[in-house]
Amino acid sequence: LREKQYELSCRMFGESDGNTLLTAANLALTYGTRGEIAREREIEEQVYLQMCKSLGEEDPNTLTVLQNLIVSCDSLGDHVREAELRKKLYELRCKMLGEEHPDTLLTLHNLALTYRDLKEYPKAVELLEKAYELRSRVLGEEHPDTLKTLNGIAGVYDKQGDHRRELELREKVYELRSRTLGEEHPDTLLALHNLAVTYRDLEDYPGAAEMLERVFALRRRVLGGDHPDTLVSQAALARTYMLQGDNECALRLYEQVYEARCRVLGPDHERTVQTRERIEELRGGSES
Repeated sequence: LREKQYELSCRMFGESDGNTLLTAANLALTYGTRGEIAREREIEEQVYLQMCKSLGEEDPNTLTVLQNLIVSCDSLGDHVREAELRKKLYELRCKMLGEEHPDTLLTLHNLALTYRDLKEYPKAVELLEKAYELRSRVLGEEHPDTLKTLNGIAGVYDKQGDHRRELELREKVYELRSRTLGEEHPDTLLALHNLAVTYRDLEDYPGAAEMLERVFALRRRVLGGDHPDTLVSQAALARTYMLQGDNECALRLYEQVYEARCRVLGPDHERTVQTRERIEELRGGSES
């Protein structure tokens, strides 16, 4: 139907008409909902360039297509093009809304994460620190968006293997989320999980196990035993036991995780397969 609408609009108004371009943008989204992301991206690239010429870069419809194109590039893993477009969007929002507007700061945060995906870690940290400073001033240190940016910085340090600096930030995120959201809020539990894994990366296995036992119990009570996040913490706890040399406890937990993931995600899901491989590794070690 949208293809026919686009063809009709082209005949009646021409390809560069505003109505035709909007119809083309909607057609692109239709391809996206059908899983044809490459086709969606191809159309959005054409529509965006034409809208820039016909309507201008700052037109609301042009900006909407730009954001849709960014999502398409991200879905396809084209982070180079994604970074170019996010930088353009950030410059436009700085000009139109100001550097400290929440939407501008969100764009800066997302641009930084794209540089992280490109493994340009120093650039990612630089932009995230800028976003954190501005969000702290504009929104407050305890605002969820501010804490997301602080957590983003910690994540980049993790990628770089700088777990000491990561630990400092993870502890701060957990402390602030506990105070503002409560200890059982899903975001607080995520912060506790991340903190525990950081302890494990620093080879403090007893400290990591203690935290993971706590977050696993809390997630099981709050989210349910079969919730994907609960299973992530259970698997992380099993891995920690394994690193400590307690293969018996590790195997028991991994078998529980595997059974639940088969039920929830299916036997061929990536995480289910990874769990099965851990079980085979542990069973092989016990047999040798």
